[in-house]
Amino acid sequence: MTHRSPLLVALLSALSSACGGPTAPQWPVMVQLRLVNAANEAVFIKAQGEESLYPGVANLAPNDSACTTVNAYADAVPVEVHAVTTPDVIYGSAWIRPLSGTGWRAVVGTDGVTAGRSEACS
Repeated sequence: MTHRSPLLVALLSALSSACGGPTAPQWPVMVQLRLVNAANEAVFIKAQGEESLYPGVANLAPNDSACTTVNAYADAVPVEVHAVTTPDVIYGSAWIRPLSGTGWRAVVGTDGVTAGRSEACS
């Protein structure tokens, strides 16, 4: 018969509970996104796939910024920015990663769209 010390049993129990797998996220993950318009014309942001925006960003003037909530259903979500006057013109898109942070900032300019983690909108 094998004899186990109480210390060994406690250590194995602690390791077992500490090494449990990560918990799955609860979808949708809500992310605050600030869109900054450094382009020369008004722009709007478009949600893709199952994602939704509330209240969204429409007709954002040059040199202005606005916040919206992104309801994300994936661990990587595209941010696509269009020109207001010619909606077929896409300035570009960038990816936000909702599981790595709840605050993001996307900057649109003549060279496209860049996104990075930031403070959540207030």
